[in-house]
Amino acid sequence: MRRLPGYSASMKALQITERIVFPAVAFAAAYVRDLGDGDGADRARETASTVELRVDLSLCEGLSEAECSRLQAFPPLRADRRGILRVSFGENNSRTSNLRGAREVLVMMVRDGLGYDPDYEEPEPEPNTPSHRKGSGLNKARRRRS
Repeated sequence: MRRLPGYSASMKALQITERIVFPAVAFAAAYVRDLGDGDGADRARETASTVELRVDLSLCEGLSEAECSRLQAFPPLRADRRGILRVSFGENNSRTSNLRGAREVLVMMVRDGLGYDPDYEEPEPEPNTPSHRKGSGLNKARRRRS
C-alpha cells in the first residue's frame, strides 16, 4: 500500500463523520521550528515544534469524488494538486499535544469544508401533506368513489 513520506506507524485512523474515515496510512507528519534570529541551539531548546499534518485523500474511505473536489478547493486545508491536505498546529509546548491539536483541527476543517452539521435532522413533513392525512375523512372519500 502506498504511504506518504513521513508516515508514522503509531498514527491512528481518524473518524471524521459516521461515514468518513481517514485511515492511519493516509497520514504523515513533519515537525518544524521557526528559530528566527539569534543563537540557534538556545532558541531550539526554547521553541516548541509546530506539526504539519498531511493527509492523502486518495487513501481516505467514504469520500465521493465531489467531496474530494470540495475539500481540495477549501482554502484552509491547503491542498495540493495531488490531493494532499495540509494542516499546521503549534500552539502547545510538545509535539504530542501539537499532533493531537492538528488532528482535531483537521476534523473541524474537513467537516466545515463538507458543510457537515452533526445537529442537522431531516425536517418533518408538513402535517397537511398526503402522507400525514389520517382519520375518517379518507374513508368517506373512498366510500363516495365506490
